Amino acid sequence: MKKIIALILALAALVAFAACGNEEDTIDNPNPSKPLENSGITVMSYEGETINSGMYAFIFSYLKTKKMYYFQMYGSSQTVEDTQSFWNTYYDGKTIGEAALQDIQDHCKMLLICNKMASEYNVSLNNEEQGQVEDELNDWISSYGSVEGLSDFLKRYGISVDDLEKYLEKNYLIVSLQNKLCSEGGVCEVTDDEVNKQINETYSKVTHIYLSDKTYNGDAKSKGEEILKALEEGKDIGEFGKLSEDTTLKTYPDGMMVSLETDNSYTKAVAELSDGEYALCEMGDGVYIIKCFKMTDSDVDSRFETVYKSVADNKFLAVMAERYPFVELNKDELDKYDIITADTIEF
Repeated sequence: MKKIIALILALAALVAFAACGNEEDTIDNPNPSKPLENSGITVMSYEGETINSGMYAFIFSYLKTKKMYYFQMYGSSQTVEDTQSFWNTYYDGKTIGEAALQDIQDHCKMLLICNKMASEYNVSLNNEEQGQVEDELNDWISSYGSVEGLSDFLKRYGISVDDLEKYLEKNYLIVSLQNKLCSEGGVCEVTDDEVNKQINETYSKVTHIYLSDKTYNGDAKSKGEEILKALEEGKDIGEFGKLSEDTTLKTYPDGMMVSLETDNSYTKAVAELSDGEYALCEMGDGVYIIKCFKMTDSDVDSRFETVYKSVADNKFLAVMAERYPFVELNKDELDKYDIITADTIEF
């Protein structure tokens, strides 16, 4: 598994791009060359499991860098730079920096809790998972030229290559523990009935015709209402296929699966439909005439794995969240870490 290579290449471009930001706004982040002092101080603990300041410093930099990569790849209206303005930008009700800090701390809490629970539930990495850890560690080694090169880099955080390997193992252990707990009889068991119910609540099967205002002198709605009336009187939607200005009806004459979790006027209209019903939806610069279909067993099966993971993730995170308050925090140490001034990992 070579996932980290793609990440490294993307981050190399990202760091170079960030260096070109507004000079007055860019944070002065010198690349640390000296070993971190007091790297052995405990910053978090849970029932005998601990994370020291050295590992926390590494995780902090690593996840900060991945956060920047995420926003670069998946879109932020704010330019992705390591600057005060970027980290202080509001996104989903929090600043990007506040959300990143919460994610980092929750991740570290989860590492501690899962390591403890893995012992309680006799969960360990199998040969395949251990091999994935080795592959990922080898990607790190390749990125720094050798074990010695990686070791020299990690010294700035006060950790070793062995410490990094243990961290990677704990990441995979989280997945193994979740699989155990969400399986039959587990504390967050996910049943087929739950998944099927979720699919029926969050998906519909539809097709549509699209008409643009541009084609109908700014009034596609009137033409859409005419077509809708004809459909409700018994006409088949295929009879109007040539009028559609997108290919959805042609490509999916028997319907396509649509997630209702996307919040827009189209999905709101779809959510109100049952098998065989029609609706007209104004959206953007035109209108959609939508037809709903009944989902088949094959349709449900096509979404089963995705929805299973979503349900399992939510249940597992709920179990973790119940335990987060019991993680002991060294606030004096944790308060020293600031998302704006923290180093990014420069590959």
